[in-house]
Amino acid sequence: MERCTYIVIDPKSLYASGESVERGLDPLDAHPVVADKSRTAVCASPSWTR
Repeated sequence: MERCTYIVIDPKSLYASGESVERGLDPLDAHPVVADKSRTAVCASPSWTR
């Protein structure tokens, strides 16, 4: 049986991490929030631990 490797990227977390770096924040210590003003829901990106 052939083995396969899959890579999964959460785009909201990736965007929040990139935005943190652009703002000079450490993405592992910052608590960014990805929000859309046109919607009522807010999606918080996960906090990573070292």
